[in-house]
Amino acid sequence: IQIESIDWPSVSLDAGADLRDGQYALALDHDHDSIAIGEVISVTSPLLEVEQSVAVPGSAIIDDTGAVIAMIIGNGTNRHGARAWMLEQVTVDLITSGRTAHNWLGLVVSHEAATDMVVVTSVVEGSPAARAGLRNGDLIDSFDGDPIVDAASLHRQLQNAEPGEDAVLTVTRDGSRRTIVATVTELDPQE
Repeated sequence: IQIESIDWPSVSLDAGADLRDGQYALALDHDHDSIAIGEVISVTSPLLEVEQSVAVPGSAIIDDTGAVIAMIIGNGTNRHGARAWMLEQVTVDLITSGRTAHNWLGLVVSHEAATDMVVVTSVVEGSPAARAGLRNGDLIDSFDGDPIVDAASLHRQLQNAEPGEDAVLTVTRDGSRRTIVATVTELDPQE
């Protein structure tokens, strides 16, 4: 189907850099034509955590400026908001290659509130992170020179890297800073 190009009404996607815990957001439910108001519970993880009462899968999450900041994914009690920047990347991947790509280093991180840093909580044996020498307890300061302030910023930097590219991580271990180089790989969709 081909249609004439016109100015269709649309909303903007917002990467959500200014989001904060406790901020109110709207969930626009595509199935039941309903709107719910809820709070953003956590902005430190790659997936936006929102109140379960507003989390209908497929719903757009709108901030107070009217921009789409996320879309609800998942079912049951495991529902989160895929952030707008993730949606943009998935769209580009699907248009250019017909599939989505997910970069991987093989580590699990969490946000440490006491130091306001990202701490490595698990390293997958044999992974690029393990081969590079990352360890549990390492605090990740930067990724390719860009500061890492939470798990979401690390995830974003990783997804923006190219598979096969070396990522330069600055970490703090036992009070001293060090540089670790890990090769970004693409996660096999079958895994």
